[in-house]
Amino acid sequence: MAPQSIGRRWSSLVFFSCLSFHAYGADTPKNAAVSADQKKLEFEFSTCTLGAGDNNVFDKGTNETAAIGTEVGLSAQLGVPISSRFGMRVAPSFDVNYRVPFSTKDNVLKLEGGLKIGFETLLAGRSSVPGFKTKNGIFPVLRLGFESKYLLSTTPILGEPQAAYDETADAIATGSDVTASEAGQEGEASGESSGVANQVFANPNTHHRISETVRLATETSKALTLTAEGTVLHDFVDLAELTTNTTFTSVTPGVNFRYKIAPDYFWLSGGYTLDIRSYEEKLATNGAPLHFHVHGVKGTIDIPLRLIKFKLSYEAKFEVVSIDKSMNRTRHQVDLGTEIPTGKYLSIIVDGRVTDTTSSTGPDALRFVGLGGLKFKM
Repeated sequence: MAPQSIGRRWSSLVFFSCLSFHAYGADTPKNAAVSADQKKLEFEFSTCTLGAGDNNVFDKGTNETAAIGTEVGLSAQLGVPISSRFGMRVAPSFDVNYRVPFSTKDNVLKLEGGLKIGFETLLAGRSSVPGFKTKNGIFPVLRLGFESKYLLSTTPILGEPQAAYDETADAIATGSDVTASEAGQEGEASGESSGVANQVFANPNTHHRISETVRLATETSKALTLTAEGTVLHDFVDLAELTTNTTFTSVTPGVNFRYKIAPDYFWLSGGYTLDIRSYEEKLATNGAPLHFHVHGVKGTIDIPLRLIKFKLSYEAKFEVVSIDKSMNRTRHQVDLGTEIPTGKYLSIIVDGRVTDTTSSTGPDALRFVGLGGLKFKM
C-alpha cells in the first residue's frame, strides 16, 4: 500500500491506548488487616500505543515535513526489596516511533530499547523504597540512589541520506526519561504527557548509550522534595554513511524540586541541568574540535482534580558553543497534557506540544505535535 494511502487511513485514526498491570508477591491473608509497612516484590508492566500529528518532523526552519503516524511503547519495572531501607529496581523498555510524511514518499522509523538497573537506600528518616511501601513516613528523609542505563537507538528507515542530518540535534531535545524531580514518584504525577518516546528523528546511525547516575534527594515533608543528581553518559556510534565518528561524552549535573502546595489540587515542580558535551572527532563549522554546554530549565504545574487533570510545562534549552558562536541554538517548548477519567480504568488523553528552535544561521524552526485518544489502566 502506498504511503499516501496509509497516511489517509491514519489521519482518521489518531488514538492512544495504555494498558498497565501491577502485581505484588507475598500477598497478605485475605482476612488479615493490611499493615502500614509492606515488604513485597513489585512488578509493573505497561504498553502504550498512540497516534500523532506532526507538522515539522525534522525541526527544520525551511522545507518542513508534515506527517502523521503511530508510536508503540513497552516497559516493565521490577522492584526488589532487600531491606526496609534498601531496594533495587530493574526496568527494561522498548519503543517504536513511525511517521508517514504527506509531501514525500519516504517514511521514517525509529527504534529504541533500553535497560535500567537502579539501587536506592535511605540515609535518614523513614519512607518507601523499591519493593517496600510505608505509609508512616518519618521526616526529613534523605535518599541516595544509583542508576545504570543502556539505551540502543536506531533509525533504520530515513528519508534522506544520513549525512544530511544534524547529529547534535538531540542535545537540545526533550528526552523521554523521568526527571530527577519525579524520581521515586512514578505514577503520582497527573495529566502526564502521553508521549512514549523521544521525538527527535534527525539523529541517524545506531547509537549505544551507556550512562551512570548518582542521585541524592531529601524530602522535608510529604509535600516538598529536593533533588540533586549527576550523570555521565558515553555515546558509541555504529557508522554507516558518515565518515566522521560522532561518538561523544557528556557530564550532566542537575537540581530539581517538587512542592505539593495543595496535594489534591496544585503541584509545582522545576529544575535546572547543565549538559557538558565533547565529541571525539566531530568538528565545529570553523574546524575546531566540537564541545559545548547546554543549559536547561524547566517548570511544571500539575492540577490533579478528580474530574479532570492537567499538566502544563515549559522548558528552555540554550546550547552555547563558545568555540564557534554561529552554532549557538535555543529551544523553547510548551506542553499541555490533559486527562479526563471516564471510569475506573478508562481515561481520555489529549496532549499538545509547541516547540520553537532558533539559531544564528537560519530561520526559526516551529513545530506542533498533537497526541490524543484513550488510556486504559488497571
